[in-house]
Amino acid sequence: MEISKSFTQDADVEKYEEDSGGDYYNSRWGNNGWGNRETTRISDEYRQNRRDRTMDGKQRNEMIGALKKSIERYESLIAAHEDSLKNRKMSEAEAELMRSEMERDSRILADRRNQLSELAEVSQPDASAIERDAAADLQAAIRDAAGDMRNDFNEIFVKYAQLNEERSKIFELEKSLEARKKWIVDYEAKNP
Repeated sequence: MEISKSFTQDADVEKYEEDSGGDYYNSRWGNNGWGNRETTRISDEYRQNRRDRTMDGKQRNEMIGALKKSIERYESLIAAHEDSLKNRKMSEAEAELMRSEMERDSRILADRRNQLSELAEVSQPDASAIERDAAADLQAAIRDAAGDMRNDFNEIFVKYAQLNEERSKIFELEKSLEARKKWIVDYEAKNP
């Protein structure tokens, strides 16, 4: 339980970091020439934080599942003890032993329920209000990120159009190849 409760909470990690992008040659849309592009990439720290969060979530869910199973088991044991005490004829010593087992199982059941509520409880992240200038900077960063995403989408659409163009060429080549194969078969049939 202590290990399970120590699973990391979401950390505020910068997703993007500057990357040197490098030089490139642009021959599209009349902008021939060399250029230098500053790019950003997803940081390794962000990727590690996401992996940790995924693994911690998986482990937490497994632990919660195990606790729920244990709760069901102890509820079943307690119900069986109560049934035995009501419906079976037993000596006073057997009944006393059954009651002590039922008390022990009840304590364990209460512990399991407490553990489940502790594990399911999510601590609130440390959040504080930001100043007006910081909010404006954040808003500008979001606008910049949205612009970058637009550029990325445009680039994806251009690449997709190029891919479709290449697919069309391949389709035409395959049709031409099939026609040539048919011509060869017909020619060989006519000229053995």
